[in-house]
Amino acid sequence: MLSADYYRRQADVCVRLSVVQSDEEISRRLIILAKAYMAKADDAACGAQTEGLTRATSSNWPASARAVLI
Repeated sequence: MLSADYYRRQADVCVRLSVVQSDEEISRRLIILAKAYMAKADDAACGAQTEGLTRATSSNWPASARAVLI
């Protein structure tokens, strides 16, 4: 499994792309994809908690991601 940080970065890319996307359907799909990546990040972080990593929360996201996903 890839690291939680990898999935968080992918989610951030999707959110940033959704913000600049003019097509609402594509923007919506990117948000859905970002949420899926964050779920994978949570799973990866839970699996790695024994190594001292913490579970991802939306408060860890950049401000642009929190504004779009709320």
